Amino acid sequence: MTSGVGEALQSARVRAQLSLGDVATATKISVRFLTAIEAENFDALPGLIFTRNFVKQYAAFLNLDPSPLLAMLPQFDLEAAPLPQPPDKPKKSLWDPRWNSAFAFVAWTLLACGAAVGAYMHFNLPARQLAARFTTVQAAPAHEAPKPAGVDRQPAPRQPAAPQPVPAADPHPVQVAITAKEDAWVQATADGKTLFATLLKAGETRPVDADGWVKIRTGNAGGIDLSLNGRPLDPLGPAGQIRSVTLTAAGPLVAPVAQDPQTPPNENSPL
Repeated sequence: MTSGVGEALQSARVRAQLSLGDVATATKISVRFLTAIEAENFDALPGLIFTRNFVKQYAAFLNLDPSPLLAMLPQFDLEAAPLPQPPDKPKKSLWDPRWNSAFAFVAWTLLACGAAVGAYMHFNLPARQLAARFTTVQAAPAHEAPKPAGVDRQPAPRQPAAPQPVPAADPHPVQVAITAKEDAWVQATADGKTLFATLLKAGETRPVDADGWVKIRTGNAGGIDLSLNGRPLDPLGPAGQIRSVTLTAAGPLVAPVAQDPQTPPNENSPL
């Protein structure tokens, strides 16, 4: 028996032109669990608590109100929940703390006996042996003969030149900053390599640098601000709209509006 939860989430995802992989990347929920939720195969999920949490995260990512969807799911029955098991009793240690004082007494006794034996041997050695032990003969240092007049001295060694600072490498010619004014899904590709595809929270900023071009794709065009090499750019479009833009050192190349709702552009192309 279906509840309509999976169908509602799947329909919203398809309208937003997102794949299960895009949702998994943004919500950190595995594709296997997302597939089970859309198929309403809740037995494949870890438990009812995790199922309700996954549905809530999935709905929030798609900008849906999670309350009606959670109301369709079974409620968690506290009486049917397994009771926590009492912890195992700690095993009794074989060592008795009362033995510490006895071992400490034995150790101090042995140390005192050793000190007494050493003192006896030191003070009862023959005086001749003590004199031989503490007498040292120091050889007088030989004086260096003065150099004859007219002999040039050796020049002092030349100090090595201080290393010259290495100039810093030039920064990337394309530097983009993405700032979310409100929650928005964003995918960033730099020089043909996808760096991230995630849900940016309001107030969050992500920098993206490239040598050739940067492509930004978002599901909420009016929810983000872009800057290119420190210069703010015009908004990509109204809130809630899917837009793509390719940024180069020469400026932005905005994809046609009709292109986004149909088929996303090739990730290897500048547009």
